[in-house]
Amino acid sequence: MKILLNRLLLALCLFPAAWPAIAQNASAPGEVRVAVSDDSAAARSAAIETGVVRMITRLTGDPAVGDSLIGQRLQEQADRFVEGFSYRRLETESETETETETEDAADAQRLELALQLDEPALREALVRAGVRVWPSELPTVLVWLALERDGERQLLDASAAAALAPGLRSLAAERGIRVFFPLLDLADRQTLTYVDVAAGFTEPIREASKRYNADLVLAGRLQRDATGYVRSRWIGLGEEASRGRWQAAGPSVEAVVEDMVPRIARRLRRAYAFLPDLDARRRLEVEVRGVTDLSALDALQRRLGAIAGVQRARVTGVAADRVTLSLALQVDSERVLAALADDPRLAESGSGWRWQP
Repeated sequence: MKILLNRLLLALCLFPAAWPAIAQNASAPGEVRVAVSDDSAAARSAAIETGVVRMITRLTGDPAVGDSLIGQRLQEQADRFVEGFSYRRLETESETETETETEDAADAQRLELALQLDEPALREALVRAGVRVWPSELPTVLVWLALERDGERQLLDASAAAALAPGLRSLAAERGIRVFFPLLDLADRQTLTYVDVAAGFTEPIREASKRYNADLVLAGRLQRDATGYVRSRWIGLGEEASRGRWQAAGPSVEAVVEDMVPRIARRLRRAYAFLPDLDARRRLEVEVRGVTDLSALDALQRRLGAIAGVQRARVTGVAADRVTLSLALQVDSERVLAALADDPRLAESGSGWRWQP
């Protein structure tokens, strides 16, 4: 069995295309969509400038970058970053209406311009201007919500949380942040309760969140009174710069949760936004033992690819149950080594690591 595995691993080393794709930035395809009034050149030109602002905001997590000197310069040169575009007709409720003045007004908003922008070029321009950007693997945020309303208390699963704050993910995505909610399945419920989240008990929150491998864990207690007004208390768990406790209030659950986006972005920027070295490639060689089959190899590959700052991983050697990989980094190697040390599936072993099944 080991001989067969070694031959298969050797083949994968020699033919990288046979490997399953390493997890890449899910929200960085270079596409931006902007609503336009018509397909005229003037409307398209304005939309391209808007698209560039949205893209550099997504790359940095900072909406103020559009008003900066480099932001204005990139808008002036917006056309040179366009690799392609197309128009898309949007469906609206007025599609089924009779001809009315409101339908005519809606017609003007049914067109959308889909832009394919040169994201690497925009990223490089920002970095050369000294603007910090996200790593290629965008930061992720896991959100636990404990809601108290009408005398009832509940820990919300993914579908319930998404229904209460439908715009949270899209608002976060505009700043290059990936937000998701817990499954709240049996495994979650055995580890975490409403009281744990509501009281902000860090240990059970951390334990339940390990399986999701998020960069920042956000846990909030929401209390809605009879008038609908909501008060909340939050705790952030992650890198030191992103930790903390705070309170917020607003007219609705949706407003309170979605108002967290700027705060989340600021905390994550302090921890993860950086200035890449454009003129040098950083590499880190890691050796992992205990890789006994292709399933373990695939799991290891995905694990390494999910580490913030790892651009790609490539196998450079195979011997018995030991695999050597070369990691191309976009951050300091110390940060990646710290992430490896914190990973429950990896145990330090001599000068390398051992995979924990």
